[in-house]
Amino acid sequence: MRALIAEEEPTKRSVLSRTLKEISSDIRVTEVRTGADARANCRHAPFDVAFLDTDLAGERGLEIAADLKRIQPLINIVMVSDDAEEALASLRAFVSGYIVRPVTKTELTEVLANLRNPVRLRKFGLTFRCFGDFEVFYDDRPVRFGRAKSKELLAYLIDRRGATVTGAQLCAVLWEDQAGERRTRDYFHHVVSDLRETLQRIGCEEIFLQERNAYSVREELIDCDYYRALQQEPRALLNFEGEYMSQYSWAETRLGGLLAELDDMTEELLL
Repeated sequence: MRALIAEEEPTKRSVLSRTLKEISSDIRVTEVRTGADARANCRHAPFDVAFLDTDLAGERGLEIAADLKRIQPLINIVMVSDDAEEALASLRAFVSGYIVRPVTKTELTEVLANLRNPVRLRKFGLTFRCFGDFEVFYDDRPVRFGRAKSKELLAYLIDRRGATVTGAQLCAVLWEDQAGERRTRDYFHHVVSDLRETLQRIGCEEIFLQERNAYSVREELIDCDYYRALQQEPRALLNFEGEYMSQYSWAETRLGGLLAELDDMTEELLL
């Protein structure tokens, strides 16, 4: 989860940040002190939730919240205040929750569990780039695969968005005319093993699922530009330049429909 804290006073900002990290080590926190900084950060990075003071450096928190929702429509807004009545009033708007200081771990945990827009349980530090060439990053560094086909297998499963695929179907996609050969089927098992070992090496093996002869990824753990664009996140939509997993020929089939779908979303965004 990516959280943005907008609070003018350093002590209050620090308390909220520290409490979030106590709840989960997988919460990545960005701290800012002004509405302008909050807007700037939302234009450059995706956030799941923003904690905003109701009065931030002379600006009303709800006005800042409205701007953040325009930049990232699915961001959850949680208003934070010293005044219970003021915090309650925010629920008449579009926010996901409110907190009255002093912030407690119990109250914060409850707010996070009841956000208006469900937060994807992305694996912390693992990201995928689907627009342009497909690439996998862990802590902003490219992940190295022992076999090129292991990376392609993962790309195809991400393209399928959690749908299961049989071994025979995967062989047909990855090797086309050679799919029916015995040596291809044998090599496929080595490819699967290499993919699993690569993910284990970075502590992310739970994104990959195998049940007998069915393979898939856990879509809720995948953080990629393709999924974000389908959720109409402006930054992801604007990053799409007509290329999708360019190094794989099978991706051309997806690209046709994707061009039309994302172009329509982008036009709506720019209106």
